[in-house]
Amino acid sequence: MLLKGFFFFIICVFYILIFYNNNVNCFYIPKICCTKYFYLKETSDAPAYSDGHERYIQEKKLKQLKHKMENKSVKQLRITPRIGMNDLLIKINSAKQFLLKRHRVKFILTLKGREYTNVENVKRIFSKISEELKSYGNSETMRQNGNIVSQLFNLKAKRKNEGGT
Repeated sequence: MLLKGFFFFIICVFYILIFYNNNVNCFYIPKICCTKYFYLKETSDAPAYSDGHERYIQEKKLKQLKHKMENKSVKQLRITPRIGMNDLLIKINSAKQFLLKRHRVKFILTLKGREYTNVENVKRIFSKISEELKSYGNSETMRQNGNIVSQLFNLKAKRKNEGGT
């Protein structure tokens, strides 16, 4: 008698879940050893439930899409007009690493005092940076905003027709 009541209760619960409650997204069926989750589908041509495999596939596709998306963060590297050549090469190497990790790189050069008058030095520094990063990224034009001169570098886009046959 108790077993018949239990099955009647289970059937009533399924009936209520399926026909009366449209907001249910997930329910579980207790078994003797384990519980298994069933997710309701929104299409009517498929069966009313499926195991978690479809959800797993959707989460996997989302992870792949996130991995393929370009990272739009900008890494800033600060330099001064009095920077030495070896220090500049170290900054350029770190910029190359950032570009390979699909970040955008912004070089910021701050001018102080009489450094405003020596514009040729600033152009020489940015031309050296552009020359070194030519194979890694595209450069935008230099921008001067008060005492700050900056230049932004983006990763070069890979072309489909490049590379082989």
